[in-house]
Amino acid sequence: MQAPKRTAPMREALRARAGSAAEPQTKAAIDRQAVAEGRKPLASRRKDVAALRAKAAELYGIPSAGLAPVPAIESLFKFAPLESDGDFHYQHVEPLLDEAADLLARCAEARSQRESLLMEKWKLQVELDRFFRLDQIRERERAAGADTLPYERAVLGGAAESSLETNYKNAEGQWKGLADDLLASGFNRRMAARELSAWVSAYPLKDTELRGDDAIYTFDGVRKAKPDHLFEAARMEADEAAWEQIAGLMARRFAAIAASEAARLRKESLDLQAQWSLADIGFRGERAEAERDAFWEKVYQAQTPGGLMNYSERIAPAERQFSASFRDALARLAAARRGLKELFDYAPPFPLEGTPGYFDEVAAWVRQAQARMAQSARMDQNYVLAVSIKGLAKSQWEAGRSVAEWTFDVPEELFKGQAQVRLRGLGLAVVGEPEPAEPAAPKVKGGKAEAPPPKPAGFWSARLSLPPAATVRHLSGATAGMDQKSLPACYFGRVADRDSSRDPEIAGVQAIHNASPIGKQWKLTLSPRSTDGTPTAELRDVLLYLHVAVRGI
Repeated sequence: MQAPKRTAPMREALRARAGSAAEPQTKAAIDRQAVAEGRKPLASRRKDVAALRAKAAELYGIPSAGLAPVPAIESLFKFAPLESDGDFHYQHVEPLLDEAADLLARCAEARSQRESLLMEKWKLQVELDRFFRLDQIRERERAAGADTLPYERAVLGGAAESSLETNYKNAEGQWKGLADDLLASGFNRRMAARELSAWVSAYPLKDTELRGDDAIYTFDGVRKAKPDHLFEAARMEADEAAWEQIAGLMARRFAAIAASEAARLRKESLDLQAQWSLADIGFRGERAEAERDAFWEKVYQAQTPGGLMNYSERIAPAERQFSASFRDALARLAAARRGLKELFDYAPPFPLEGTPGYFDEVAAWVRQAQARMAQSARMDQNYVLAVSIKGLAKSQWEAGRSVAEWTFDVPEELFKGQAQVRLRGLGLAVVGEPEPAEPAAPKVKGGKAEAPPPKPAGFWSARLSLPPAATVRHLSGATAGMDQKSLPACYFGRVADRDSSRDPEIAGVQAIHNASPIGKQWKLTLSPRSTDGTPTAELRDVLLYLHVAVRGI
């Protein structure tokens, strides 16, 4: 019997072949200089970034506990009187209320402007806070490789795919070589071994010639010798096993080909990605610098005097305007409140300074007072009352003619059945000797005919002072005294004869508005003579026209 072949040399050959299939480690070619540049801090176009950051933190910084609520614009307001407030006379109720309403409207505009600016400032504060905090994170991310990581990963991924492609190619070569060996000689060797095994196993270990069932056997309708049956079965089994092995080898080979091709395509894709990511390192830095430079310009405008976004600077004038207008409005309201009480017996409670919603409460108070005055004005009656200075001056008339000056009183009896009598203006006219109904013969004096006195010709100038203390009757019937010492005198420059074709001049329309005519110590002073030379001493009377607004009782 022939000795079996040695298998050790074949195992060594296979081991050597398996070792030769391993490829050396693939090295990734990363551009280290580009990576280092991509991790440097970003540059800024402005060179004063540190100073801008410090100033912005001072003006717009958000404390660790967050921003506190913004107090109302009037919360810190304190009314301070001025010397000029004395010009506001309490009797000028309606114009004072109207002026106060206009000033409060300005205050509302200033408050609205302040609130809008505060909202913009708040948005800027939040934006600045977010920017500064995120900018620090961005710098740390950049130093850690946020801009370079896509490039580095693409390069390493490409190297990995290159290694996969190479090894899958090697695997495909190994599968192909094995299939070729099987097809070339391996199948025949296996077939022969199976046939030999079948032949040998079919014979029993005896020296006699085989006969009967040991020699001939019928299987599946075919009568053959048992060794022949075993031979055919071994051939068929070996053939099927061979083709199954070939099919598995071919499937593995095609899978290796597909994996190698996929790795090649992924490597090409990653190579393109690496090229783009390498360029994108610079693009990322440029984009970040552009955004930061634009924001630093915003920061500059937010803190520079006159800057477009310097909200702190723009809020201050709005607050000053509010305070000035509110102070002026309250000064007028102080006088108007006295007038409402003394003239119209109307005194609604006024809001207390420093209470919540003080400004809005004051504005509501003014609207209510205006509505009340408008309602009262619809019931007013306006007319002109003509009174004789001669009749009012009485025994003082003649003495006053020589000096062109009279003092007289206006009694309340002139306004019976009337309340809230208020002046709307004053007028004057002079009266000369009346013309006779029929021409009379001229008087003779000293042998000469004496002509009748002529009509007053020309214009007189006059000064008329109201009573320093007056009274007013309310709708309730009660009377109240009024201090009118601060009212100015009224001046006339064109006082003419009562029969003049010109309307009498009206004086004091604004200055004595709502003053009471009822009182003592009126004082009238005329010029000594008219513009045409008519002496004041020749006047028979002076008429006073009282333009009044009254309420009927």
